[in-house]
Amino acid sequence: MIREPLPSDAGEIRDMYARIGWHYTLEEMRRNLAPCRTFVSIDSTEQQQERAVAVQGSICVCEQKSIWSINGLVVDPLCQGKGIGRVLMQHVLNLAKEAQVPVIVRLVSTTEGMPLYRKLGFQHITTCTLLVRRLAGYARPSLIPVDDGSRFDEAVWSKDAPIIDELSVQATGGCKRSHINRAHLFPGLGISSKAVMIRRAGEAIGFGAVRRTSQFVILGPIVAPSATIAKAVLERLMALAMSDDQFKRPKDSSDATAGGEEVNVRIDVTSDVDVNHELRDWLVNSCGFSVRQDCPLMDWRAGPADPTTANGAQDVNLSQWALLSQGLL
Repeated sequence: MIREPLPSDAGEIRDMYARIGWHYTLEEMRRNLAPCRTFVSIDSTEQQQERAVAVQGSICVCEQKSIWSINGLVVDPLCQGKGIGRVLMQHVLNLAKEAQVPVIVRLVSTTEGMPLYRKLGFQHITTCTLLVRRLAGYARPSLIPVDDGSRFDEAVWSKDAPIIDELSVQATGGCKRSHINRAHLFPGLGISSKAVMIRRAGEAIGFGAVRRTSQFVILGPIVAPSATIAKAVLERLMALAMSDDQFKRPKDSSDATAGGEEVNVRIDVTSDVDVNHELRDWLVNSCGFSVRQDCPLMDWRAGPADPTTANGAQDVNLSQWALLSQGLL
């Protein structure tokens, strides 16, 4: 049976994620679910009584007009091999077919998951690379100087959120009725979150954001007019994270890596444009990041491409250098 989760299901969903190696606190799981529409597969048979667990799998969908981003499709290891993942995804695709506007369903897949998604009609669009390094041993950034008049200021969410969203639209070629509003999602997705605005002659020309979760310091999204400025933003975001106690891992005796010095720093970049390769190479060769995995980014369309949503007017002077996350893109 597929249904939307009850408040009491959050703990079971968190435990299911933990069984596949993704560890969240209950509060963080609730924050992750909050901006999404979530569906769970429930075992209502007599066998469920033996397991004492009703949730077999879950799928989270961030619905923003005509782009629906899959923020996690998970099946309990105890229930895998029964087609539960396919049923959950098909449920979402059926809803997309019934939507009032043509919908693009977008996700970052594992390599193992690609055959299933291809059978469901998804197409491989580009590759998303996850890069990680330990915060321990990371020298305080030297802050790359930028001599073109650009200024870097810490963002004020209440004032800068609409500007951040507009810059995201320009950089991705989206439009207001299809774009995922990252600016309003972002502050609630972590223990702590900060952003840096890039301004030139008083006008905002880009931004970068960083947030702290129980597992990572996550860099992104980053929108900037050049690789040099993107690198400068990254260094300033790292400086913000390293100077803020809220970005340190909470002390937890059950966590073998407890302590602020053992935090992992993560950034997700795509390879859809050549400039992103330059940033990735710099992160690996100059900043000590390593490639954790390359994952296919895939799209499914409910109908013919809508030129007003799929091919918006991208600002050729702006690029998106890093994603908000693999789930929220």
